[in-house]
Amino acid sequence: MIRPLISRGIVPSAAQCRQAARFPVIALVFILVSNALFSAEPLRVGIEIDTEPITFVDAEGKPSGFAVELMNSIAREMNFEVVYYPGTRDEMFADFNARRTDALAHAAWTRARESYMAFTVPHLEFKATVFVRKGAGFRSMEDLRGRKIAVMRNTRGHEYLKAHGLDAYAVPVGSQREALHAVADGRAEATITAMLMALKIVREDALPLEPAEN
Repeated sequence: MIRPLISRGIVPSAAQCRQAARFPVIALVFILVSNALFSAEPLRVGIEIDTEPITFVDAEGKPSGFAVELMNSIAREMNFEVVYYPGTRDEMFADFNARRTDALAHAAWTRARESYMAFTVPHLEFKATVFVRKGAGFRSMEDLRGRKIAVMRNTRGHEYLKAHGLDAYAVPVGSQREALHAVADGRAEATITAMLMALKIVREDALPLEPAEN
């Protein structure tokens, strides 16, 4: 399971990502042309603190989640040390772009990111969808036009809004949980988010939301 995901040469696999791009594709990410794995220093890996079950920080302050377990397994297999840098999504990307970290435990492939990120083979695909208040009557993506849309920066949802001229209606938020609560309490009318994590938050927080029909 480990060797297909990452090679010692850190070879990008963007072509494989593109083949699966009808859904957001999650993969390990390295700074392009990085020699981090060949250094004697620990590999500095950025993770998001609130994308459970992919990455999060548990009650004891320990980095956890599927992508963390995967990275730890790779580190054992290839005999290198990992140091995790938890943060919000904005903090995670800022650290990566400033080269304060060498890798991200997970990130969705996009064409724009391909210019400065080297993606491994995808290890997870998930469906992104629009969440609205129950009974909102959403029927198509065109129904987003003119609506206030809660969105996190540096996400596929944000890129979708910009690409379709909908970012003028964006309501900036700091996390998926905040985005969903913004819709629930009326600060926004919809949000584009990953169904896997969103359904968990909706259930845990008893929010009156549902995936839109699209």
